[in-house]
Amino acid sequence: MLARSPTAYGWCRTRWSCATLALSLETRRDLQVSAETVRRWLHQLGWHWKRTKLTAPDNDPERAPKLARIRLIWESLRPREALLFADELDIPLLPKSGCQCMPQGTQVEVMTPGKNQKHYLAGAWDSHTGVVHHCCGPRKTNQLFRELLDVLASRYPARSYERICVVVDNYKIHKAQAVERWLATQPRFHLL
Repeated sequence: MLARSPTAYGWCRTRWSCATLALSLETRRDLQVSAETVRRWLHQLGWHWKRTKLTAPDNDPERAPKLARIRLIWESLRPREALLFADELDIPLLPKSGCQCMPQGTQVEVMTPGKNQKHYLAGAWDSHTGVVHHCCGPRKTNQLFRELLDVLASRYPARSYERICVVVDNYKIHKAQAVERWLATQPRFHLL
């Protein structure tokens, strides 16, 4: 049962708990055990309680040709060319509150910045040097991405670099008209 998702057994959940395993054992195997017994059995089998890992679906039919194109460019880079991998991320300023040991009857306080605010970061990793170039902004828009491209244009001057390939995901800001106009003025830059 552990090898399959709980949804395969009729549960509306993405992960198993000891309680759902105990109930599934009862209905499928006619075995009545408590959730605590299931927890002990799992420990004996070498299973541990830990956070799951989120993964994205890999359903892009163009995946193999896209990866082949990136690999070909990476393998054929000349001295005056650069290959960078770029992405954007949210930086929440409200601290994430989690579990912590504390004396009974007390609760540790964590200071917050007031109201929940976010900032955004755009970065590009140079596959040759390992250097990460970045910029920050108040919103995750094509303007933030263009600012990152401006940073790259200044860090990779035309006198030293004739071609700069930047690998990006399918996020809409990378395909915006303002980005297309920016790229039209910078023929050294190629988005993959």
